Amino acid sequence: MKKLKKIIILTLLIICISTIFSGCKKEDKLIEAPKNISTYNIDIDFDKNTKTLNAKQTLKYVNRSNDILKEVYFHLYPNSFSELVESPVSSNNYSTCYYNGKSFGKIEITRCKLNGVDISLNYASMTKEIASILIDIPFYPNESVEIYFEYNVILPNCNHRFGYGENTYNINNFYPIACVYEDGVWDTHTYNKIGDPFYSEVSNYVVNFTADSDLTFAFSGIINSKTKTNGKTCYEISNNAIRDFSIVGGENLKVHSATYNDININYYYTDDENYQKSLSCAVDSIKTFSNLFCEYPYNNYNVVQADFCYGGMEYPNLVMISNSIKDYDDYLNCIVHETAHQWWYSLVGNNEYDEAWLDESLTEFSTTIFYDYNDGYNKLSSDIVKACYSNFEFYVTVYQDVLGEVDTSMNKNLDEFSSEVEYIYSVYVKGVMMYDSLKNIIKDKLITALSVYAKRFAYQNANQDDLINTIVQSSKIDLNSFFESWLNGKESVIY
Repeated sequence: MKKLKKIIILTLLIICISTIFSGCKKEDKLIEAPKNISTYNIDIDFDKNTKTLNAKQTLKYVNRSNDILKEVYFHLYPNSFSELVESPVSSNNYSTCYYNGKSFGKIEITRCKLNGVDISLNYASMTKEIASILIDIPFYPNESVEIYFEYNVILPNCNHRFGYGENTYNINNFYPIACVYEDGVWDTHTYNKIGDPFYSEVSNYVVNFTADSDLTFAFSGIINSKTKTNGKTCYEISNNAIRDFSIVGGENLKVHSATYNDININYYYTDDENYQKSLSCAVDSIKTFSNLFCEYPYNNYNVVQADFCYGGMEYPNLVMISNSIKDYDDYLNCIVHETAHQWWYSLVGNNEYDEAWLDESLTEFSTTIFYDYNDGYNKLSSDIVKACYSNFEFYVTVYQDVLGEVDTSMNKNLDEFSSEVEYIYSVYVKGVMMYDSLKNIIKDKLITALSVYAKRFAYQNANQDDLINTIVQSSKIDLNSFFESWLNGKESVIY
């Protein structure tokens, strides 16, 4: 009898230990993230009547470089939507974006402090898209300073990353975010109407967001608490080791949820009769890419149907899918694509302005091979690749007939693409062709290499040399001439 009791007690102990470690699973993975990183604390009041934000932000900024810094630079992306800047949307999508006519937004910083002392903010130009503060004491590596902002933000009436439409408030890229400092230089590229012109370091976030209680919101983080007072709801949200913070909300958003491997996956929508399948697609995407590359390390993932003039847009733990997509298969494909960005942009970052192909080509290829592991979508990656070659050949032929020449090089800055069409075919379509050609050369070693790449550069910023060298090392094949011809070759590629 005593022996039986000992066995029962030992069994219960094992169960308890297993439960404890199971509950810490995601947190343990985040422990692998860098420790000494910056932290954003932001308190926000949102007024849906005036479409404005009033915010107070305290940033513990850590000098993670090897240099003594004399200043810190910030992106003020909302000012790229002001009347002082040329339209932030391409001509192809202008009417869809500004469906009510031209509208402007901006951010106005009313107070700035450094380590508790009021200071002046310096603007790089009249458009106020880049700002900096001077550090009046030696700011050594691994040390931190406290930077405080008070600011007001006006949302423009437009179906864009930053703005509001008929159904959703897209509150993205809304706060002063530190520019990346590397190789002795601050990256101060301003907004570009083609592509995703963003570049940032992973940081920790603690956000208090207050809005009317009749609104529903999704965030780039976990909602720790919700407090309702006088028709207002205050959300306390936090997340660690993410490279941006996003908010999307609306009055008529419904939400359905599922769980995979301790990850809460939520689908927010206003009009989707296939909402269960859309949610399943998000789950399948997280599952597939976790198995292929590395496990998704965060506790939640939100897919939000939103007013957006493009197909979709990625942010950490949150993606927007345009409610203007008519074909449902295209809608699902967009969910897959934006989910792949949780690895290629969110987990492994890169300079999306200087090397736009690095995350987008890999994301589009990941979307293509998703269908090799998910039969229920009635798509074959081989058919997608053939269509890419066919469409690319047609694009080249038309451009040559009209312009007499065509530049199909992939490795260009965003401002070097002559049009959005050139950007799409050079980065997305040709990107699928390049990776498919690479897969034919190194076979299964490609997925292995991408898994190594994801794990090696998780929570960091990588560049094209990091990716190419990882693939070369994993495959043990010299592929430098292969990448040189695909990335920098300007001639057309025929299937």
